[in-house]
Amino acid sequence: MNKTNIYKIYLAVFYAFCFSLLLIKFPPFNISQFVSKLSTTHVLAKFMLLFISVTLVIIDGKNVLSRLKQAPFLPLLSVYFLCGSISVFEANDISFFIQQYQNVVFGIIMFILAYLFVIKIDTKKIITFIIIVGLLSLLSDVLFILFSSSLLILLEEYIQKEMYALYSFNLNENKYNLYLSTEIFLPFFLFYIATYWKKRWYIFSIISTVLMGFIALFSNFRTRLIQFVFVSMTSIYYLRSTFKKSIIPLLVLILIGASLSFMVIRSNTSFDILDRFILSDEKDVNTILYRFDTFSYASSILQAKPLFGVGLGNYKFYINQRKNAGIRDEASRLHTNETNDNPHSVFIQIITETGVIGFISFIALLFYFLKNDIGLMKNQIDSKNSFLFSCIIASWTLFLYGVFNPFNTIFLNGWFWYFRGTIEGIRILNSKS
Repeated sequence: MNKTNIYKIYLAVFYAFCFSLLLIKFPPFNISQFVSKLSTTHVLAKFMLLFISVTLVIIDGKNVLSRLKQAPFLPLLSVYFLCGSISVFEANDISFFIQQYQNVVFGIIMFILAYLFVIKIDTKKIITFIIIVGLLSLLSDVLFILFSSSLLILLEEYIQKEMYALYSFNLNENKYNLYLSTEIFLPFFLFYIATYWKKRWYIFSIISTVLMGFIALFSNFRTRLIQFVFVSMTSIYYLRSTFKKSIIPLLVLILIGASLSFMVIRSNTSFDILDRFILSDEKDVNTILYRFDTFSYASSILQAKPLFGVGLGNYKFYINQRKNAGIRDEASRLHTNETNDNPHSVFIQIITETGVIGFISFIALLFYFLKNDIGLMKNQIDSKNSFLFSCIIASWTLFLYGVFNPFNTIFLNGWFWYFRGTIEGIRILNSKS
C-alpha cells in the first residue's frame, strides 16, 4: 500500500478517533431502548477505539511498532499497566476488577493513539477539533445552568441511570456540574487566539475566561473553582511574555468580571461557593471528613495487602457495607453508592488497588511527565509551541480534579491520557526537527 493511501486511511481513522473522544468527553447516553451499561455512547466509543487500533496495526504495523519502540515513555507505561494487571491475583471480586481494568486499558489505548496521530496528522486539524469540543462543552455548561431542571427531565430516559442520579442529587443540593471540566479548554482558546487571531484575541479571551469563571463560581463545586484558578493563572502567566502591554488590562478586566459575577451570584442565591469553602453547612464538613476517612480506609487496606493491593476496582469490596441504610430516595441511594465506592483521590485509589508496587510505578510515570513538562515550558510561548503548552496545562488541570475526586473512568480521566499522549508525540516531533 502506497504512502498516499495509508495517509488517507490514517485521516479517516483519525476522524473516527475524534468522534470517539467527543463521545467520551460527554456523559454516557443510552443508544438502545434496553437500558444497560453495555448500550451507551461510551461503550460505542470503546469499540471504536479498538477498531481504530486494529486498523492502524493492519495498514501500518511496522511503523506503529517502530514508533512505539522508540518512545521513551514505553517502559514506565508498561510497568504501570503490568502492576494493574497482576493485581487481579489479589481481587476478591473479578467483576469489579474487569470493570476497572477496562478503564485502565482504554486510557492507555487513548494515550498511544494520541501519540501516533499527532506524529502523522496535521496539528491544525487536531487543534480545530479540540477548539470545537471546547466550545460544545462550554455551551453545554451554559445551557445546563440556564435550564438545568428542564434538561434533566428531558434527558431522564436517555442518559445513563447513574449519571442521572448524580445530576439529580446535585441539583437538589444547588450544585451545577456536568463533570465536563470545561476549564481545560481555556488555554487552547487563549493560546490559539493569541497566536493566530490576534486582532480579536482580546474580546474572545475576556469573554471565554469570564464565562468559565462565572460557571465555576455558580457550580458550587470547590474543585471546579480551584481548577479554574489554576488554569487561568497558569495560562496568563505564560502569555505575559507574548502580550506584555495587554496582559495587565486583561487581568484587570477578568478580575472585574469575576468580581461582578460573584456579586450577582451572591445577591441572588442563599447558598454559594463561598459558603462551601467556609464550611457553613454541615454537609460540606462531612464531605471533608469523608475524604479524611478514606485515608483511614486506605491505611487498613494497605496493611492487609501492601504489595499488590486489593485488585483494580476492589476498593469498594472492603468498605463499610452499611452505606444504603435508611436511604429511600433512589437518586440519593445511587449517589451514596457511587460516593462510597470510590476513594475520591487517584492516589488513594492507586495505592489501595495496586499496592505499593503499583503506586511507585504510577508516581514514576507522573514524575516523568512533570520533569519533561517543566523542561518544555521553560521556552517562551510562540506559534510553534502554543499547542504543546495548552496540552500540558490542560492535562494537569484535569489531573487536579483527580487529586480530590474519583478519577477512575474514561469519562473522568480519558482526556488526561489523550493530552499526555499528544504531548509525547509533539516531543518526538520536536526532537526530530
